Amino acid sequence: MPNLNLVANLGLILFLFLVGLEVNMKMFMSNWKVALSVGLAGMLLPFGLGAAIAYGLYHEFRNDPNTVHISFGVYMLFIGTALAITAFPVLCRILTELKLLSTPVGVTVLAAGSSVALTLLLVLLSSWFTGIIGVHAIFGAFLVGLICPHEGGFAIGLTEKLEDMVSVLLLPLYFALSGLSTNIGLLNDGITWAYVIGVCAVAFAGKIIGGTLAARACKLVWRESFTIGCLMSCKGLVELIVLNIGLQAKILSTRTFTIFVVMALITTVSTTPMTIALYPPWYQKKLDAWKRGEIDWDGNTLNNASSDSNTEGPFEKLQSTQVRKLMVYLRLDSLPSLFTFISLLGGDKASAAAKIHRNKLALAPVPEGSESSSATVIGKRPLEVHGLRIIELTERTSSVMQVAEQDEFSNRDPVVNAFRTFAQLSNVAVTGDVQIVLEESFAETLASQATDHASDMVLIPWSETNSSTELDGRKDNISSGLQDVFIRKTLEDAVCNTAVFYNRGFGGPSISEPKSLVRTGSRLSLRSNREPLTAPIADRSHHIYFPFFGGADDRVALRFVLQLAGNTNITATIVHFILPLQSTKESVTETVGPASLGGSSSRLDITERMDTDTLHASAARDTTLLHTLRDSLPAVQATRVVFVEKSTTTPIADCLEHAKQEIGQSPNNAGDLIVVGRGRHVRLSDIETHGNAGSEMRKTLGILAESIISSGVKGSVLVIKAGGRGLDE
Repeated sequence: MPNLNLVANLGLILFLFLVGLEVNMKMFMSNWKVALSVGLAGMLLPFGLGAAIAYGLYHEFRNDPNTVHISFGVYMLFIGTALAITAFPVLCRILTELKLLSTPVGVTVLAAGSSVALTLLLVLLSSWFTGIIGVHAIFGAFLVGLICPHEGGFAIGLTEKLEDMVSVLLLPLYFALSGLSTNIGLLNDGITWAYVIGVCAVAFAGKIIGGTLAARACKLVWRESFTIGCLMSCKGLVELIVLNIGLQAKILSTRTFTIFVVMALITTVSTTPMTIALYPPWYQKKLDAWKRGEIDWDGNTLNNASSDSNTEGPFEKLQSTQVRKLMVYLRLDSLPSLFTFISLLGGDKASAAAKIHRNKLALAPVPEGSESSSATVIGKRPLEVHGLRIIELTERTSSVMQVAEQDEFSNRDPVVNAFRTFAQLSNVAVTGDVQIVLEESFAETLASQATDHASDMVLIPWSETNSSTELDGRKDNISSGLQDVFIRKTLEDAVCNTAVFYNRGFGGPSISEPKSLVRTGSRLSLRSNREPLTAPIADRSHHIYFPFFGGADDRVALRFVLQLAGNTNITATIVHFILPLQSTKESVTETVGPASLGGSSSRLDITERMDTDTLHASAARDTTLLHTLRDSLPAVQATRVVFVEKSTTTPIADCLEHAKQEIGQSPNNAGDLIVVGRGRHVRLSDIETHGNAGSEMRKTLGILAESIISSGVKGSVLVIKAGGRGLDE
């Protein structure tokens, strides 16, 4: 047992060091007023109430076995301190899982609340010193963690190296020994249970009342303030550490220790449900919009600006519906193709005059009437692109710290920085961000970020199921089994137009698999079998093939194709497939139930009744839009875009035949692209004769896209789903 105690105490020391590392003093200093107010109120009131209940505890249980005689003053100080504690590590995880770290509530609560070898040596020396002077060794470790720098990711990197050993091996021993000291059987009479209820009531009342009033005094609304008070009542692991110190010093009896352990468990477990009830996501969004002045307190919109889009001509309307704000879901293995997309959407770069050295600029004669070579060329408003990298949130302490230091982490992220640099060089206004969320929240995070940035389109790269991308040990993609679920949920709940990109060498040749070694008679070393140099792409052109069947998704896709065709390196073929309008009743068979989870599937026949007039009206609208945009194209752009109309009764077969004719005709160019609308296309009569019926890709990307991909056409595929205002275009 003494050896186990030694190892457990070592784990406790390192744990408190990690707690110190989690404390970000920069956050405290930037919010010191509200943090100090909430922190002091959240300690003084619980301390006072604890001192009051200590009187009864002292006189009721002071004669229990395994205690030493101490004065009431010392006992009162200890009980008051135990009730004034807030568990910082547990609180961090609660705020992270509820996505509250970046909210005023989260910031306020957290603010109130070789190199590795040298740092560990400093931790142990500090613990030894505080133990020698009569203070518990954990305080020395905590102070060292507090002074460690957070700049450059030092604190996060150090935590990543220590957390597994501490949380998996050492710390459980400490709490196992704590559990052995707890005896629920001693809570065996009415007076003892009365004190259990009283201690819990004091713990809740002191923290909630003190934190709420202090937050309200700092101009937070009542509901925010009440949430802060509830979060401050969390006790967690730190409470157990203090209780163990009291038990080892024989200040607390085993009965009193058990009473406070029950209180710690109740306050910790109840924190999350109370926070969810008081501060749900819908209320957070409403409060943010109210603070920005977008709505009044009753939820009524204050912005009544009217739109005058009805007075625009066809080409002007096309320009007004172009993608001006694009959100890109960043993944490391998709950066090359994403870079190509950004450069194409950025448009042709304005030609700049030849530069002259500034020392010779004054000596060079400038002809009268000519412009200076140093004049800045001001072009049209650039495309705005927001790059979003989503990293999975895990239970590790370092992952939680990344969330707490998300702004600095985003500035250091190599994927985001590479994207920023390339976008700026491609005539694009760019921002970048990293979000660290639970895997099941990827789709929700993407939608909320698109709403916050008022994005016109979200671009998501499709990942092959066998790919796995990690950078610095952090996964920047979801597991292959959940990719279909993630993309399908994003498309179904689309808040704006959304595009999924399936890459097949867009922007350059695909990376081929390394050749296997073969036995030969050559004596050359393996180094002589290096991959040959990849030559620059001489032909930077792209060809786009777009099959137009009609519907909201295809209308959005049509406008996007014409926007891409504004780049002089792009040619496009738009084929309007005209289907016969002979049926007034159409049915679609979909697989529902647990099939996506690997279980047995069931088939559900969904019958949609559409009369002939509705079908004719929809087809007429699509045809009118197509002809209007075709006739309004500028002459220079019309030379690069070809419109074709084809009547068909076998749409998918004809679509694939045209794709094979259009795609891959210039094998040395920078890659061809097939753009399709995701729409359900219920009138495609031969859907079962192509592709893989019932596959997850078909359910996610649609019948047409899956058929094209599975057919082996050598071109990348962009699947577009209308959302937001794109549904009305």
